[in-house]
Amino acid sequence: MERNENEIKRFISTVNWLTDKKNIDGSTGYGILAAKVLSDYVNGGNSRPEEFVKEITVRTHRYLQNELFKEFISVIRGWAQAYDNGLYDQRNEFAVKASKVICDELLGQESFLDVKETIYDKVSKL
Repeated sequence: MERNENEIKRFISTVNWLTDKKNIDGSTGYGILAAKVLSDYVNGGNSRPEEFVKEITVRTHRYLQNELFKEFISVIRGWAQAYDNGLYDQRNEFAVKASKVICDELLGQESFLDVKETIYDKVSKL
């Protein structure tokens, strides 16, 4: 029970900290909060991948699954760009290099902004 209370306090503290933060483009929104919560989930040592996957792929509304997938692809594109710009080290090397391979081999060489159209074209052929 104490751990849950500590997690709740940490979450509230995070939300309070984020109220003053802005996105890269200067807008406020939930992107920073979503990224922080996901990072805390992974970093907390209590992550349960099976539970996370089931929640996203089974329990989440199907339209939202598509939107989440687009977000995940955007993150992969971001890591591939980090590779192109040399913005990685040993701590995130696998994510960055694997993302580069995914983008080059599966998504093609298209620009970051064209990812949705490219994926839609390839998926429609399945």
